[in-house]
Amino acid sequence: MAPACKASVTFGLMSAVILLVYLKTLPPTIVGGDSGDIVVSAWKLSVPHPPGYPTITMIGHVFMHYLLPFGEPAWRMGVLNAIFAASSSLLLGLTAFELWDDTLSAATATILYSFSPLVWQYATTPEVFALNNLFVALLVAIYVKVLTAADKHAALRWTRLGVLCGGIALGNQHTIVILLVPIALDVGGAEEEEATAKTTGRFCSLSDSYLLLALLSAAHGDEIWGDVTTAGGLLRHLLRTEYGTFDLISGVDRSLSSALTSLLLYLLTLSRESSHLAIPSLLLSCWFAGSSAAGRDRKRVIVSRRLLLLWAAYASSTGGATFLSITPCNCCNSLNLAHRRRSYRGVLKRFHLQPNYLVFVLIAHLLAKVCRNAMRIAGGRKEEEEKENKKAKLDMQLPLSVAVVVIVTSLQVSSTLEPDVWVEKSRSE
Repeated sequence: MAPACKASVTFGLMSAVILLVYLKTLPPTIVGGDSGDIVVSAWKLSVPHPPGYPTITMIGHVFMHYLLPFGEPAWRMGVLNAIFAASSSLLLGLTAFELWDDTLSAATATILYSFSPLVWQYATTPEVFALNNLFVALLVAIYVKVLTAADKHAALRWTRLGVLCGGIALGNQHTIVILLVPIALDVGGAEEEEATAKTTGRFCSLSDSYLLLALLSAAHGDEIWGDVTTAGGLLRHLLRTEYGTFDLISGVDRSLSSALTSLLLYLLTLSRESSHLAIPSLLLSCWFAGSSAAGRDRKRVIVSRRLLLLWAAYASSTGGATFLSITPCNCCNSLNLAHRRRSYRGVLKRFHLQPNYLVFVLIAHLLAKVCRNAMRIAGGRKEEEEKENKKAKLDMQLPLSVAVVVIVTSLQVSSTLEPDVWVEKSRSE
């Protein structure tokens, strides 16, 4: 079996075990946060709270009514979220293996990611974040395929799939745009790819998913968060004007010191979530991205640079250290809530999930480097031991050879002299 097939089987089995753990730890009913609103909206096919989440609503409705038609609705939605989370773990393992070519490091990074506190919490909570993590994993995997494609046509095929996934992802959570914009700017430079992106984007765009939910809601659902069947109502819901602002609360401190404090909070959270491997991994990736290489290592350097840039864009937005965080129209950074209040920090950490995924891909790189260096050191010691053994054997071979030569020579001499001695003895007698 080829190494890629073995890795696919390995990570498939790991994801199945991870899914079983998630299912075992599912809450039996509604939990806090927005889970009640999401479950009810998916059950009734109505519109959830602004800005609306048509992708999770429609997928959840189909899953709860047709694919898992038993159990409490909140539990069914929890099962769906667990499947999303386990699928993102599978993609993490496959992507890390493809990049760094080390099964053990990829598997370790997958386990660390899957059972990090934030990921595990939202893998078992009926919310939008597990599906958003899956979209992040899909887009990162497709992006890696585009960057490492053998030719332009292969890259174009992956680009088409990426645009399709991006259009669907925008209907789930708007923060995915922080990932989509840098990827689109990097990949969509060629004319062919740009035309394909436009064509595929028309097929499945943000507006299409919202219009579809509005139509289904008008036919089957209840109006909980206002009328979205009109253009004005849909736009009002999409722009969150029911809240009166793009912020989650009013009176937010938008100073630079607050932004830096928010970023520090994110880095501390990231370190704890990754068993304190995140910062060394980022430092290693910065060093690796600045190095020069050829062949396959050259592609790895390019991918490391891109992943670092994606993480920086995501972390600066969700962590707060960007110019967007001090503008009044920012709706996706952690400064939307007061990070100094402990009760809000749990809400802020939800937006750390997406950049954290990128870090765990880089953690696999760190682990792969450690494993290779350890094997190289072990191999060097083994070679030294073999050399010492060979030297010892040579040291032993020399006296043994001399002894053998002396013995054989003595026997040879004695065999040649012995007849004459007996002849002389017989004559004297």
